[in-house]
Amino acid sequence: MSRASNKELHKANEELCRDLQQLGEGSTGERGPTIQARARPRPFSQVIMDVVVPASFITPKIVFTGTEDPEAHLTTFKLR
Repeated sequence: MSRASNKELHKANEELCRDLQQLGEGSTGERGPTIQARARPRPFSQVIMDVVVPASFITPKIVFTGTEDPEAHLTTFKLR
């Protein structure tokens, strides 16, 4: 890469940084409103999460790869 290209890239980078800074500031020079990150929803209720699984519990050893018939897989799962 040539020196001219490096200088152009450096200048463009500085301009982008200035633009981003201006976007984050209000007209009075204060920072704009912050966006609150949403808490990730949990797939289960707290009641379910609080259940203690017995040590004797054995998880099913059935594997579904997506290539077999889903109904046959569910039937096999229900039979065990």
